[in-house]
Amino acid sequence: MNFCRLFSFFCIILFCNSAFAETDSACTRTAGGAIIANALSPGSDDAAIVTDIGGETGSSCKEVPDFYKINFYKFGLCTANPYATGSGSTQDFSSCSFLLNNDASVEHIITGLAGSPLTTNGNLATGTYNHLVMVLANRLSQQLTETFNTTITGKTGAGTTCWTIASTSAYGGGSISGETLISPQPGSDNRATLGIDCGSTADPDYTTEIYETLGDGSFDADIEEDAGLRVALLQADGVTKATTISNAKQIMVVMDAAYTVTESSKYSLGFKMTASSSFDLNYQHSETKIYALKVGADPFQVTFTIN
Repeated sequence: MNFCRLFSFFCIILFCNSAFAETDSACTRTAGGAIIANALSPGSDDAAIVTDIGGETGSSCKEVPDFYKINFYKFGLCTANPYATGSGSTQDFSSCSFLLNNDASVEHIITGLAGSPLTTNGNLATGTYNHLVMVLANRLSQQLTETFNTTITGKTGAGTTCWTIASTSAYGGGSISGETLISPQPGSDNRATLGIDCGSTADPDYTTEIYETLGDGSFDADIEEDAGLRVALLQADGVTKATTISNAKQIMVVMDAAYTVTESSKYSLGFKMTASSSFDLNYQHSETKIYALKVGADPFQVTFTIN
């Protein structure tokens, strides 16, 4: 029998409090592949910079990053739900069997649209399981270069080519102890806060988004969904639920899923990207310029199959 689960990580929490008018799919492009930035003028709707392939306008749309870097601690199956409620509660992994279980994170880079296998260090014990669990660092890093049909202004330059630069932002906009963060805001021309540069020759680096909260405007360490999906921020020990934005270091995802493992079972575990980047833009009326603000980390997909 074949059991397969395909799900988008973070699909329930990403951009629930976004300040950007984000569209639902990829930007429309010219025949040559350049993203089309709509012609704007003073008085135009500054949230209509781009149009996605579904006809929706906004200041940001979904693209596929060149590289998506994730750091994993655990991936496995559990007979009992490891998720525990309550501030500072201890998550219980005693019923879990792991394909990956590391105190130090394992770096994993996804490229392109094809599935990318994760390096594992364990085997699943035989039995019937009711939950899938993974734990990863709350820092998601992406590298992306895009070409536009018009000049875009970045951190230090301007041109039709824009790329991510070494920078770190916080999903909830919090001030995290020990972190130097950028916080680009729509309506601001403060180029020092930008996480993208533009010009003629790309020199891309990783930009990182930290999920220091799962809440909408306030600190929230967990989310429970009726569909059997639970997400929680953990502290550095990987078991204690975070209590502040500064001690949130890992993310645990638990999904209800029925799996049976036998001695002859074979499995396939892979990751891929779809619309996994949000390329955020802003139109400055006073300067009649389009600024490239940052790239946000949108969902990656996980495919896990047991035969």
